[in-house]
Amino acid sequence: MGVIRVSEENRRSSENRDRKTSLNKDGRKRISWIHKDRPLPPQCSVEAPRGHCSENNVRQKRSAESQ
Repeated sequence: MGVIRVSEENRRSSENRDRKTSLNKDGRKRISWIHKDRPLPPQCSVEAPRGHCSENNVRQKRSAESQ
């Protein structure tokens, strides 16, 4: 997972039918990696029991973690 500010100089000039494009070679080099070559934390919606990741449950968990 990484971050980059997308600009004209960082993206390809071609687009698909939905007008989406991607990073060019220089843009991929400019990515600031947060998790490079490391496993990402598990996703709540994939790992948790059904209903555990409802909007209210996630909001309550975040609130409890910030205290």
